[in-house]
Amino acid sequence: MEGFEPINLRGHHLVSLGSGCDTDFYRSISRDPSTLIRVVNGSDDRCAVCSHNIKNACALWSHDQLCLEDERSLATFFPTIHVGDMITVEDVCSMFDTNYEPKVSVIHEEVLGNQHLIRG
Repeated sequence: MEGFEPINLRGHHLVSLGSGCDTDFYRSISRDPSTLIRVVNGSDDRCAVCSHNIKNACALWSHDQLCLEDERSLATFFPTIHVGDMITVEDVCSMFDTNYEPKVSVIHEEVLGNQHLIRG
């Protein structure tokens, strides 16, 4: 989409997008499969509209927990995508294999001790 700023998303939010998370945020960016996404490390456009975002920091999880979640999400679901890459919504959705769904809870247990982070 020429002339438009890309959507900034961190690793674990790519999982939410790829898995078809049904929130207004993900529905709005999924309308156009050619929407560009920039993979970022840290607070992103999804964080910006979250009620738990306090001054660009998550009030629920530590920065270290979120970074580990992002790293594991990229490595598990999108091994060819790295921070700084530009991709499309279509790329994310085609790369995300719904057979990976059981891996989501494994990542959560390792990183957050059964607290569920990926929730739209």
